[in-house]
Amino acid sequence: MVKLPNPAYDHADYLAILTNTTLGNNIVVDKKPEEPNAIISVHNTNGYPSIKTLGTNEEDIRKPGLMVSIRGNPGDYANSRAKADIIFAALKKKGNYMVNGNYYKSCLVVGDLGKPEYDEKNRPNWYINFELIM
Repeated sequence: MVKLPNPAYDHADYLAILTNTTLGNNIVVDKKPEEPNAIISVHNTNGYPSIKTLGTNEEDIRKPGLMVSIRGNPGDYANSRAKADIIFAALKKKGNYMVNGNYYKSCLVVGDLGKPEYDEKNRPNWYINFELIM
């Protein structure tokens, strides 16, 4: 059985280094705990159907989706926006890169940052969606 890569774990590792955070503490995969307030969560999303390439060595091109959520401390728009901007800029047009031994042809942002949503504790939540090509 072929083990498929987990893009959320791969990119959580990459973002932990980029944002000087700790995987499992300030950056998590697939579940966003109530605490700590300021946290980054990385989620696998459905993405798009695979593409078959033509030629003698037919290969599937996988196109999974990825969502990154950035939550700030209560009322802290500025720092949460700065972290969202760093992540947005780092991944929006990233191409031909390896993470945890997995090759990604590209990472493209889908949409713009827009405005944050605020939860019941007045914590800003930013959401960024990406299309990956593997």
